[in-house]
Amino acid sequence: MKRFAIILLSLGLCASVQAQQETWDAQPARVQVDRDPTIVPVGKGAIFVPSMTNPIAEPMVSIYQNGRLVTSAKTGNCVLVEPGTYELKIGSGTIAQTMTRTVEVDEGHITLLEPDWCGLVIDVIDEKRTSVKESYELFYQSKLENYGIGYGADEELGEELRTWLLKTGLYKIVKTGQSFYTTVNFATVRLFPGELVKYTLVVDSETGNFIGFGVLDETSRQTRIRNWKIRSEINGSFLLNFQNTAAEKDQYTLQLLTEWYNYARYTTIYHNFFTRFIIEGGLSRRRGESFRKYGDKVELKSSYSYRFFQRVGPYVRFAFDTKFFSSKHYFDKEQDYVNAQGDTVYAASDANLSPSFFPLHLKEGVGASLSICKSLRLNASLRAGYGARQTFVRDSYLLIGNKLTPMKESHLTGMEVLLTSDARVTSRIAINSEFDMLMPKSDPNAWVYDWENRIRMFLTKWMSLDYTLDLFREEGVDELQSEHRILVRFSFVL
Repeated sequence: MKRFAIILLSLGLCASVQAQQETWDAQPARVQVDRDPTIVPVGKGAIFVPSMTNPIAEPMVSIYQNGRLVTSAKTGNCVLVEPGTYELKIGSGTIAQTMTRTVEVDEGHITLLEPDWCGLVIDVIDEKRTSVKESYELFYQSKLENYGIGYGADEELGEELRTWLLKTGLYKIVKTGQSFYTTVNFATVRLFPGELVKYTLVVDSETGNFIGFGVLDETSRQTRIRNWKIRSEINGSFLLNFQNTAAEKDQYTLQLLTEWYNYARYTTIYHNFFTRFIIEGGLSRRRGESFRKYGDKVELKSSYSYRFFQRVGPYVRFAFDTKFFSSKHYFDKEQDYVNAQGDTVYAASDANLSPSFFPLHLKEGVGASLSICKSLRLNASLRAGYGARQTFVRDSYLLIGNKLTPMKESHLTGMEVLLTSDARVTSRIAINSEFDMLMPKSDPNAWVYDWENRIRMFLTKWMSLDYTLDLFREEGVDELQSEHRILVRFSFVL
């Protein structure tokens, strides 16, 4: 009877592990081990820490013996070591926040460490389902620990969403810079052992405020074919507003908006292809006015990147945006204005600004992406290449004051560079940095760049210090501009 109970318990544990690992993007742990091509030579053993997602998106595993760092490795790969006892540091956050696991390695054998930690992936999008690189902060709620800043992914550049590897428990996601105790712009998620959890954070495209968090129900709109993720949908909105106030007597406003959204992405360990095509259009009307254009956009973004040995490879990208219909500026009341020829148009109710399909904006880029360093203390990546921007116009104008000014075509080319890094300087100090630059000319005075830096110092369990330094240079502005922010966080539980 006792043996039967043990068998039932073992079967239950195996079923539980299998159910947990079915949430992974990657294959189950034992399948990963079986498919690993590493051959363990005589006198050696191996350690295998499985990956829940793409190993590139997960933090490195550091392997120690007798307090000495032996090596660091990606998840999902066999690591050859001498037989013996080892300590593994796994997880996100600072070094002090990583999880420590002890394993015994025998000669000629692969030691598989079954995950009892959790995986968390947070996709950040705006209200139009466009992936945006907005940031958020992650707290471990039971101990008030700040695990750092996470970002959405720029799919146009083929970026991967970060996978947090965390201990089990309740976590709180807040808008960057806000207190742990905030009652706005926050969300919570509970993580269980061995599971990968995927959530979507929806932010306002203008303010960055949180407007939604959870699992999007896309079963009817999204198709998965092997490594493809495809979605096509039609969205619409309708607004009818009546007013009967002292200022507006029997006034109504009607707005109609329709969007056709198409998305496709193909991802493997080495390939990343992304494309998004959006058509948007609508009408609006107020009492006493004719129907007017409300929303008009045609946008395409596509990119492809390939990684050699998962660390380096080329990328190409292309994008354009324009509109279907002509644009007008409507005056609140009839007035005079000066047209592009210098003639005065009297008592006009509107002015033509541009015809259909103009202005047309194109963007192209080609180059290479490189994972410079990926370790427990430092992660750094570089994208560098040649970029081009064109703006085509035809009979297109800007209304400045009461005068139409012709828009100018522009053709801007140059080197583009994006450098991102995050460093764990000590167990209590972390630094995040992102440097984005376009060099249209050899003259450094013409370079345009934005350099964001954030230093986080954990002073005590209840207090931390954040220092943010932003350096940026805009087109047409000679001076280097900067912004400094210091935030001291206090967390008390009464």
